[in-house]
Amino acid sequence: MLREFHKYELSYDALRRYVRKRYPEYKNSRRYIRAITPPGVLGQTDWKEEVEVQMLRPGRWVKMNFFVLS
Repeated sequence: MLREFHKYELSYDALRRYVRKRYPEYKNSRRYIRAITPPGVLGQTDWKEEVEVQMLRPGRWVKMNFFVLS
């Protein structure tokens, strides 16, 4: 909205720094700044090591590593 309606051209981090500097009481008010980005711009990852998984037949357990990127 800031870019579309107010022609705001700086980064999200610059906006957060400005708010923290200009309104120091805002930081302690337990409010959150939420930035909504278009799909495909951000990613979330998870990694798990040595997970025991049953493969092919009952009783055959193998250890696997998993990497998930959403």
